[in-house]
Amino acid sequence: MRILAIGDVFGAAAQRKLRDTLEKFKKDNKIDLCIVNGENADGASGCEADSTRAIFGAGADVVTGGNHSMRYQSMKEMLDETDRVLRPANFSP
Repeated sequence: MRILAIGDVFGAAAQRKLRDTLEKFKKDNKIDLCIVNGENADGASGCEADSTRAIFGAGADVVTGGNHSMRYQSMKEMLDETDRVLRPANFSP
């Protein structure tokens, strides 16, 4: 199994780069599972649900985060919508 782990996607430019390159990279390298850290996808601190959906649309199979990733209510709600967003270990129940 080939696993690709992508570190901190930071801001709109990184989201565009992911959208423009990830699918081809996965295909060219026969990637079976792609894990993306989306904790700061909306800039310095946080990730909205729409950005997480865009990361999935770019080809991510799982999105991870940390304490910043749950800054927005929409991300907290995503935990109930999908099992593809991993709850940060440092985020209280």
